[in-house]
Amino acid sequence: DYFQKKFYSIDNLFSLNLEKGSLRQIPISFNQEFNTIDAKFPQMLNNSLYFINRYDNYLYKLDL
Repeated sequence: DYFQKKFYSIDNLFSLNLEKGSLRQIPISFNQEFNTIDAKFPQMLNNSLYFINRYDNYLYKLDL
């Protein structure tokens, strides 16, 4: 059902520091009107996370 787009999810992103054992949520704020993500095909490249958002089908980049 998910892949047939019968429903969407809302993803939260977290940063885990293995040395300190700390966990923090990464705030998502692409713009004021739209901040919900349902990420597909996430990929890391040079400290950046790239993904396609199922809600609008745009490619996003988050610098980590």
